[in-house]
Amino acid sequence: MSQVFLAFEGFLLGYGLVMLIRGKGGFSPNETASGPAARIAGLLLMVPFAVGLIASAALNEPWGPTAVRAADSTASVIEMVAIFICCTAALLIMLNAHQRQRAGG
Repeated sequence: MSQVFLAFEGFLLGYGLVMLIRGKGGFSPNETASGPAARIAGLLLMVPFAVGLIASAALNEPWGPTAVRAADSTASVIEMVAIFICCTAALLIMLNAHQRQRAGG
């Protein structure tokens, strides 16, 4: 696993876990959401870490501090796509939940 992806996926894993446990979160102080939408978004943010581990293991990619890979390897592309899709979906869910909370209350 690429070190940059590993660090970013670790951040997403931690933030997603906090959102899943608290049931509240957001991407800015003014736009937060709570309840099931925040928990689903937290779960989505944790997915890229698992996808990266599975992709690296399935393709027998080396990982760790001594691993050197091309940036466009198959596992890296899979990780980038997973990060993009999951972060976009989590952002849209959070924004939709925030809009509903603002309209309802």
